[in-house]
Amino acid sequence: MTTTGYGNLVPVTSGVQSVAIAEAITGQLFLVTAIARVVTGWTGRLRRPSR
Repeated sequence: MTTTGYGNLVPVTSGVQSVAIAEAITGQLFLVTAIARVVTGWTGRLRRPSR
């Protein structure tokens, strides 16, 4: 989400810059959350139930 591929097109006003920053942070948090859920699912399957 942080690289859009528009070359030298950048947000100019402070309001639009804030939206771009919020979008970048949200994208990173989403990625971290998704990876954490995948890893938790894998480790949950690898553990054997104790008796």
